[in-house]
Amino acid sequence: MRLLHGISPILLYTSLIINTFETIAQERLYSVEKENASFRDEKATSFCDKKRIAEYRERCIEDDKNKHYNRMDELVSIVQACTRLAFSELFGNKEHFYYCVLLVTGEGYAPTISAWSWEALNRECAKQEAEHLRSELMWSYADSPYYAFGKEFLLPVQHHLSLRPSIDELSDEEWDKEWQDRMLAYERAMKNLDEEGFWGQGETRKQVYINVESMPIEEADISRAIRLNPSTEILKDWLSDMQ
Repeated sequence: MRLLHGISPILLYTSLIINTFETIAQERLYSVEKENASFRDEKATSFCDKKRIAEYRERCIEDDKNKHYNRMDELVSIVQACTRLAFSELFGNKEHFYYCVLLVTGEGYAPTISAWSWEALNRECAKQEAEHLRSELMWSYADSPYYAFGKEFLLPVQHHLSLRPSIDELSDEEWDKEWQDRMLAYERAMKNLDEEGFWGQGETRKQVYINVESMPIEEADISRAIRLNPSTEILKDWLSDMQ
């Protein structure tokens, strides 16, 4: 057998086979390493993505909370301003008011106001010749001549509420939460006005009952009344009549 450049053809053939297998092996090894590297990168990317998503979700939750608080603060401010305007208009008649409330329905519409003055109560009792019904009329928001007074002043509140979720858009649980938030905002508005001295100061304040009342009245209204009013005779009278 002739030698090719001093190399036996058999040895050359064997060498070519070995080189071919080595090349294939190296290519497969490279492919495997590439796949492993890709898998590691994918896992790392997946981990980073999950971490970023988790961080983003936490930021969104925190942003939602902040936006929620900001929205509620805005609602408090609007209700406070509108309530001040409505009652200021009413107080212009110079009567002596002892009952001043915001009224709220379960459907979530903007609150309306109702109020009683001693002068109005006397007029109603005389008109109806119903002095014996004085205690019933005294706290009746619906029988007051000032029921829904100045409702045009509360229109900005309704506009603001229209931008919030409605009862038809939420589950019962979600609506209950939204309802409670709104009631809290209304209470804060009344409390802020009280701290301004809007409902009177000193002895004058002690003669005025304020509240945010549900229509019809609920047990929570009693707790709210206690929070909003000093412990005075007029509060005791209201609580007694609620029994």
